[in-house]
Amino acid sequence: MKAGADDYVTKPLDPFVLHTRLLAARRVTTLHGVLADALAETRGSNERLAEFTGRVSHDLRNPLGSILGYVELGSMEAETNPAGAAEYLEIAGHSARRMLSMVEELLTFASIGGSLVRSPLSLARLVNDVTADLSLGLKEAEAVVEFEDFQFEADEGQMRVALQNLIQNAVAYSRPGLPPVIRVRGQRSGSGAVVQVADNGKGINAEDRRRVVEPLVRLHREGDPPGSGLGLATCARIAAAHGGRLEISPSPSGGTTVSLYLAGS
Repeated sequence: MKAGADDYVTKPLDPFVLHTRLLAARRVTTLHGVLADALAETRGSNERLAEFTGRVSHDLRNPLGSILGYVELGSMEAETNPAGAAEYLEIAGHSARRMLSMVEELLTFASIGGSLVRSPLSLARLVNDVTADLSLGLKEAEAVVEFEDFQFEADEGQMRVALQNLIQNAVAYSRPGLPPVIRVRGQRSGSGAVVQVADNGKGINAEDRRRVVEPLVRLHREGDPPGSGLGLATCARIAAAHGGRLEISPSPSGGTTVSLYLAGS
């Protein structure tokens, strides 16, 4: 043992003792492997958390700096140039609303993954509810949302968030001059289900599909609208909370198909 052995048996060998010691050694070896995996996962989680924190700090610092700067300018001109002060305050208000929107999306992202409340859901009813909430933006974009009913079990609140994010993305990243056509469908997948949202928009290159599901990652393509980079990350987290995964693939119309695989309860 002083020389570094983990265990020993004495001669003459007792088969029962030898078997027992080998079982114990295998348990110890297995626990070492589990511990090493847990340590590696913890290190990876810490690295991802540090990266996520850096992105959040960067993205919140910009609108906060804008708010402080324009409020200061507005206060300086409040007496001599009321019109200019009002303009500065309006810009500051716009930045504040953008910051509030980002904080709300961060809170939604952070709340995903808790205890699920699975219940029987109708995909048609969910899509109807979401499109009613998004009706103004859909009308402005002349978007068409096509869907078919599908019965499945999932957390209603989280699925509503996922569909809202995916439909909003389909509108935001549509092709110039081409009204968005968004198709939502569901089907069985093993003991679970898969819900798909396909569009005719810009699409996502194969090399970018893994990156876009990371929190606060944006592609910064020409003509893309500003965003928080949390929509697909939230959807991926919802799929994982349901024991499944998110997959991104090209749609038949050249856009993007996002598939949410949900494990059975």
